[in-house]
Amino acid sequence: MQGSSRQKSTDADEMRFWRHVRMASPEECWEWLRARHEFGYGIFRVAGRKEYAHRYSYVLSYGTVPAGLCVMHKCDNPKCVNPRHLAIGTKADNSLDMVKKLRGSGQKLTPDQVLAIRSLDLTLREIGEIFGLSETSVSNIKRRKTWTFI
Repeated sequence: MQGSSRQKSTDADEMRFWRHVRMASPEECWEWLRARHEFGYGIFRVAGRKEYAHRYSYVLSYGTVPAGLCVMHKCDNPKCVNPRHLAIGTKADNSLDMVKKLRGSGQKLTPDQVLAIRSLDLTLREIGEIFGLSETSVSNIKRRKTWTFI
């Protein structure tokens, strides 16, 4: 799904897409009301393919996403498709943004946090400080000794 929002959208597809969005004020999140990925991201089927709803919203509003870039949520709400809450960036930008916003959480890890830990090019100590984990825990996550299902 990630790199797929490149097909031509029809007016009917666009109308069908926006019918499945709970719109609020321009500053608030506009939530996707239909199918969602296991991590909460909206899924929209167009031209026989599954698309991430936030990515599709970005493409409808701003045009094609350059190859190798992803659509990030400024609001950290995976259900949000408000184009004002979306920005493009690299996977590294997305991981660093998530890490900054989760600093010192001290809570049970989420799958997105595990993916961020695995993608960061920092020392085990630095990652541990960010997430409130021991170096051993970070190492186990990176080596897939724990969180093996992700």
